[in-house]
Amino acid sequence: MTPRTLAAGPFPDRGGTLARPRRGTAAAARAVWFAGDVQVFVPPVQAALWLAAQQALARTGRRRRAPAPLRLAGGGLVLGAAVFGGLSLRAFVERGTTWHPWNPHHAAILIDDGPNAVSRNPMYVALAAGIAGTGLASRRPWTAVAGLGLAATLTPQIRREERALAEVFGADYERYRARVRRWL
Repeated sequence: MTPRTLAAGPFPDRGGTLARPRRGTAAAARAVWFAGDVQVFVPPVQAALWLAAQQALARTGRRRRAPAPLRLAGGGLVLGAAVFGGLSLRAFVERGTTWHPWNPHHAAILIDDGPNAVSRNPMYVALAAGIAGTGLASRRPWTAVAGLGLAATLTPQIRREERALAEVFGADYERYRARVRRWL
């Protein structure tokens, strides 16, 4: 595959634009953007919100210590998620293409090896698995379902990114999409 670059704006496909920062900070602009008239939190912010909700739920009711095997499984899942997502992020950075979810049109290279050969969204898989792992390791293992909640709220974001990548990479992306699953 040949590297491609585009000079398109952040959201030319749906008329979306980056949100204006409220207090003049660039971080505020990256945390929220608008797709048409809909305000969307970027995936790391969504993950933080689900994690906060999970931890708030874990603190309710009678506290019991999760069984050691469950805590170990949860810790292993968190560690595995960090490695899986980190390897994917490293591939994006090393190859000089964007990993930012608000700029999918700026992708220069379609990365289809490493973790991206297993999932089209390994960084999102890592976020969801990490949250599920913290739930398993907590005193309330049932809060692991927050990982599924994150996956559900990320799906519209993933669809937007997929449309953008199909526009940028055309047939190369369609072949990749046919070969590799969205999640796992």
